[in-house]
Amino acid sequence: MCIMVKQILTNYVCSNNISKHFFAMRKLLFLSIIAIALQTSCTSTSVPPPPATVSISFKHVIDGAPVQLNSLSYTNALGQQYSIKTVKYIISRIRFTDNKGVATTLPDVHFVDINDNNSLDYTLSQSIPVGTYSSVSFVLGLVPENNITASLGIDLDREMAWPDVLGGGYHFMKLEGEYKSKQATGFYNFHTGGLNKTAYEVHVNHVLNNPKIATDSLTMVIQMDIANWFKNPTEWDFDYWGPAIMNNPNAQATAQQNGADVFSVIFPAPVD
Repeated sequence: MCIMVKQILTNYVCSNNISKHFFAMRKLLFLSIIAIALQTSCTSTSVPPPPATVSISFKHVIDGAPVQLNSLSYTNALGQQYSIKTVKYIISRIRFTDNKGVATTLPDVHFVDINDNNSLDYTLSQSIPVGTYSSVSFVLGLVPENNITASLGIDLDREMAWPDVLGGGYHFMKLEGEYKSKQATGFYNFHTGGLNKTAYEVHVNHVLNNPKIATDSLTMVIQMDIANWFKNPTEWDFDYWGPAIMNNPNAQATAQQNGADVFSVIFPAPVD
């Protein structure tokens, strides 16, 4: 009888242990499934936002007001009157830098002609990542390694070729018009470019107020205040510099210095 009772107790304990082990295994399996599900949910790859296409609108003003072409109605600090007939220039090395210091540099070289409306609006060839940006920069003209004769196509060769005798490459800008002073009346050709292997391109860097770019299409305005070419830091004297400055290194250096505050940038620009 005692042996029988002992056997029954032994079987009960074993059965109870198996049941506990079974339920523990079920609980462990359930928790494992939950953990795997949570891990899969947390590590799933989210779809990144599409990059932003940037269109540039080029604008031209004199002392903040829209330019009136072929009008001898502007006056510099020396009291000399001048007009604007031609404004042609090359923009290159457009670069967007985000608030982490990561820069996106575009390969585009764009030719702007104030008399060609098609050139005043331009969409960059590559998009930029969405994010928060701290600055945008560009070059008026070309850096020396890109300023190579006949490298930018026949249209720019025809419009902006710089004489080989002066170093070759391209004009950076052609600003032309008429001037009238107490001594003379004539035409001026304010032409800039690299002269005999000296670089006179203008580097523009515009600090942004950390705008956050979260759309796939936006506009940037680049505005040239033409009056600033003729002041700050040097007041331009049409009589002193004469009608042409291409072969004058002092004039090229002065134009480069005066170009430091010619451009302003709005990015992103408000939608009209």
